[in-house]
Order: sequence, then C-alpha cells, then structure tokens
Amino acid sequence: MKRIIFVFAAIVFAMSAFAQQEIKAEFPKATIGGKSSGEITVNEIISAGQLLVTNPELKITHFIFKFKIGEEMVTASSDSDKITTNMMDLIKGIKPGDRLYMDEIKATKQDGTIIDLPPQPFIIK
Repeated sequence: MKRIIFVFAAIVFAMSAFAQQEIKAEFPKATIGGKSSGEITVNEIISAGQLLVTNPELKITHFIFKFKIGEEMVTASSDSDKITTNMMDLIKGIKPGDRLYMDEIKATKQDGTIIDLPPQPFIIK
C-alpha cells in the first residue's frame, strides 16, 4: 500500500512540474538589446535595431514605443520587429532618467496565430 501511495505521489509531482514548465513557455517576453525591462541606454536601443522574443518560435509583428520628451507624450509604432527611423530619431531626444515603454506588442506563432506580449518598461540610463 505504501508503495502505491509513493508511486502515485511521484506521478502527481512529475505532472505538476511538467505543467509549470508548460506555463512558463506560454509567456514569452519581447527584448531589446537582450533586456526585457530595467535600465537601458539610448545607444543600446539604437544598436539593437529590433525587438526579439524569448521564444524563438515567435516573431514580433507590431509594437509601440511610448515615452515623454519634455512634457509631451510621444508614441511611435512599427508593424514589424524593427525600430523605425522615426523611432530612432525620437529616441535620440530621450534623457537619462526618462521612461520608455514598449506596448501593444504582437507576435505571430508559426501557425499564424497572433498573441499579445506583456508591456515592457525601461528607464533610460
């Protein structure tokens, strides 16, 4: 009887560990210059030139940068994984301490399904 309970407990534990791995795989993040949030420099953003996804089976198909220049809220969008020339020109006006948000990030799975990725906040250093 103890052996049956032990085997059952081992199976339940293994299934829950597998389920946790599956959940983690379902929540990819967009990255820029290898970072998904936190501090980043203007040069890191410009040299990255594009957004990548932590799950290589996904491809970014749309995103928006939101940030303030002075008191003005600026929004710029891209319909690919590339940072547009307009975005780069605007980003050059950001100062250390300013905040930059990647928002409305959309990625496409290999089967064509579009998924929303979570917003990514950055502080310019």
